[in-house]
Amino acid sequence: MNDLDDIILDKRSFAYREIIGQDKWETWTVTYSFVTATSLTVVGRFHTIGKQCFFQVKSSGTSLETTAGTSYIDLPITAAGYGGSGTMMNDTSNVAVGVGHIDVATNRFFPPSQGPSANNFIFAGWYEII
Repeated sequence: MNDLDDIILDKRSFAYREIIGQDKWETWTVTYSFVTATSLTVVGRFHTIGKQCFFQVKSSGTSLETTAGTSYIDLPITAAGYGGSGTMMNDTSNVAVGVGHIDVATNRFFPPSQGPSANNFIFAGWYEII
């Protein structure tokens, strides 16, 4: 018998996943709504540690435009608590675009405003999960 025999571990938890060697990023099919999304390729991945989810989304294409409070990316796992934090970065020019909003009620990340651009963008953040 060892110290963990009588302990129930959440299978989404860092401890459980670390023990079985599966503490890694997982991909998900990103659902989003941007003002302009021309010929976009959007990929996402997420990682959970305990009751937190970290996410990263990369977009590339002909044109992307966002409007704060209207454009959104659906989160990969249901959000809990009061919110979290997210940012949008221009991966082509290596410049931060700004901070967005994690909305627990809609389970969405609302990025800041970005005018039409053919650059690549990264959206990343964290939030509490159930």
